[in-house]
Amino acid sequence: MAKRKEPKVPPRLFKETQSIIAKIADSLDGDFVSYWVSNNSRIAGEDIVAFYEVFKTKKKKELLYIFIKSDGGSGESSLRIVNLFRKYYTKIIAFVPLDCASAATMLALGADIIKMGPLAYLSAIDTSLTHDLSPIDKDNDLVSVSQNELSRVINLWNNNKVSQDFNPYSELYKYIHPLVVGSVDRVSSLSIKLTTDILSYHMKNDKKAEKISHILNSDYPSHSYPITIKEAQKIGLLIV
Repeated sequence: MAKRKEPKVPPRLFKETQSIIAKIADSLDGDFVSYWVSNNSRIAGEDIVAFYEVFKTKKKKELLYIFIKSDGGSGESSLRIVNLFRKYYTKIIAFVPLDCASAATMLALGADIIKMGPLAYLSAIDTSLTHDLSPIDKDNDLVSVSQNELSRVINLWNNNKVSQDFNPYSELYKYIHPLVVGSVDRVSSLSIKLTTDILSYHMKNDKKAEKISHILNSDYPSHSYPITIKEAQKIGLLIV
């Protein structure tokens, strides 16, 4: 009988990274957690359990440093992670050395201070949706629809309409099902709500939190627009 081969797995370099993490933690005046999410993975609800297992048996300090590297994932999970962190720590500082996009930006917003390196960027957090009733492309695949795209269509219509034009939605609904439009509006409202709630853990000015949330969800022409240090400071985040 042939010997069973062990499954191949990518190198995780646990030993090497743990020694580096230990050195970093020893040099800080608070607890340190590294949250590196690979390009083939995403921020997910399951991660909350892992964080809880780390925190529940550890003698904790008042300050948490978290290293974040991720292309995004679930915004709801980001809120739950921030909520968990705040159960154990009164102050959070986020280290952002590289990409910290979408739901990872939401997670970083839960920190009192964000420390960004020269290669770091946050991103817009506007949401898009692939619905069962979405339009289909040339390959017969469902197309993702975003609130930003819908808003731009309506704005272009209103800015260029002539007197005999009808309500723009009567034309839009010929191409995009009304339930898709409604669902996109719902998830956009959810994204703004999540962002505002996350900021509220440390930002006492509710109007400022809402303003930042709306900027991140609607002011950028692309979901992947890189928000660098200068831009992040401009919109009101505490970046150093």
